[in-house]
Amino acid sequence: MNTSLKLIANTSLIVTLLGHIFISKAAAFSDIKNQIAKDCITQLAERNVIRGYADQTFRPQSTINRAEFAVLLLNAFPNSEVKHPGMQFKDVPNSHWAYKAIQAAYQRGFFSGYPDRTFRPSQAIPRVQAIAILSNHLNFSTPDNPETILKQHFNDEAQIPDYARKSLAAGTIGRIVVNYPNIKQLQPNKGATRGEAAAIICQSLNLARTIPLEYIAGGKAPFTIPPEMGGFTNFSEGLAGAEVNRKYGFINKTGELVIAAKFDGIQKFSSGLAPVKIGDKWGYIDKIGNLVIPAQFIQQPADFIEEVAQVQVEDKIGFIDKTGKLLFTVTYPGANSLQVNNFSDGLAAVRIDSERTGFIDKTGKFVIEPQPYNIADFASGLAAIKVNNKYGYIDKTGKVVISPQFNNAKPFTEGLAAVDFSANGISNWGYIDSTGKTIIAPQFYDAKNFSEGLACIYSEQGFGFIDKTGKLVISSSQLASNAGNFISELGSFSSGLALVKIGNKFGYIDKNGKSIIKVELPNALSFQDGMAMVNVAGTWIKNIGFDSSNIPVIDYTFDGGKWGYIRSPLN
Repeated sequence: MNTSLKLIANTSLIVTLLGHIFISKAAAFSDIKNQIAKDCITQLAERNVIRGYADQTFRPQSTINRAEFAVLLLNAFPNSEVKHPGMQFKDVPNSHWAYKAIQAAYQRGFFSGYPDRTFRPSQAIPRVQAIAILSNHLNFSTPDNPETILKQHFNDEAQIPDYARKSLAAGTIGRIVVNYPNIKQLQPNKGATRGEAAAIICQSLNLARTIPLEYIAGGKAPFTIPPEMGGFTNFSEGLAGAEVNRKYGFINKTGELVIAAKFDGIQKFSSGLAPVKIGDKWGYIDKIGNLVIPAQFIQQPADFIEEVAQVQVEDKIGFIDKTGKLLFTVTYPGANSLQVNNFSDGLAAVRIDSERTGFIDKTGKFVIEPQPYNIADFASGLAAIKVNNKYGYIDKTGKVVISPQFNNAKPFTEGLAAVDFSANGISNWGYIDSTGKTIIAPQFYDAKNFSEGLACIYSEQGFGFIDKTGKLVISSSQLASNAGNFISELGSFSSGLALVKIGNKFGYIDKNGKSIIKVELPNALSFQDGMAMVNVAGTWIKNIGFDSSNIPVIDYTFDGGKWGYIRSPLN
């Protein structure tokens, strides 16, 4: 997914410095018409990241020095974390026009200065330094084969200084390197121009459609739709949400912007319609971008599911049809609060006063009166219930058809449901059919729902997949052999592929357990609608905390990189 960094208005510090460097802000510069970064420069000006000169020029071919680049970095990343105290550089006295900016840039780790305690503020910043600074700031992961990456993408890689080679390789994979006119010529030691600095800043801020793809180093792989196209949601009904210049539209599976980015917010398509925000209100558009339900809802409405969508009307929850007609609002006598789910399998769950759950039909009538126990949404005609810490299932009349007897239970999919038969505190999962008959004997530590005929399980032998007879069709040893290591996580099958995680790397296997997309991605999501969002250059960060007994607890969070899309090779 593309994550745009939040930009704020100039601080007083930066306003003062910009007064020295860039005399006046320009909405449109007279000298960028033929620049490949013209859209990038324009967007950065609109966001107050850069400014032009009094004669309405930007002077993109002029070199940028280290002091000026420090100011640019602070404008682009105003919320950067302070990492260490300031440094008194010998050649940057307190009276220097950029003193405060250089101090701030040093404190935030953008610059480290030179061994002789000089900063050299007037020195043109080489391209290699500018790219390395941003690559390090964005915390891009270093590829396993940095030298191979550099040799593959640049004819002049031998000119890259040793200190910057890993950072440049990471920045290349992270798609912040822009080379013009020859994408293979990095020119690492050439002084960066103002236009080049703008280009790498736009790539670092994930500003979509601002730099032509043919000048972004790193190649298109592994993406079918690269991050620069602006997509940020999963595909649904052939379209995915895209952000362009702080507005939102939709792209198709080739990356073409088929619904212009003109909305202030969007959600995914469902039943042919998508919620969109215009100003401070929400409405719905169709798949050619026509506003078919006018923007009228203050609260964000839900997707259309089963031909109806949940909306808030004043202080009530209601449902509309695809013309926008209000069908009903949800009420219940004496209720102080109502929590309403979307429709599933023809019914919608209503939680009353956080104590009882009932179900309404599409007229708003309660067809299952509120019950004093937890009930999940319906799927395949049944809903899991929890009574006295035991799970069972009811039908659409509210009748208990499978008595509460399991320690846990999941929804029915493809005719079967995973349930936990454990009686001694150790999970013991198996599968039942809709009559409650055990079809696959309890034997697993964990079991997922069936999807495309297979279910992921975890047993003494590790992860694997079973068919509907319980036969192990993809074993842990087979997965390890094909993927090259121990499997730490498996996803369900979608579009014929399942997500595989080894350590902190992701890839995909087919239904024979064969590795189809190599396990080397920093992060990835399961396929939806034949497309999957995948990440390059992001990093997993180890976090160590402590529980109530002061025992260390370790978890990981994912940071950064670039998200784009791949198409299932099986489709």
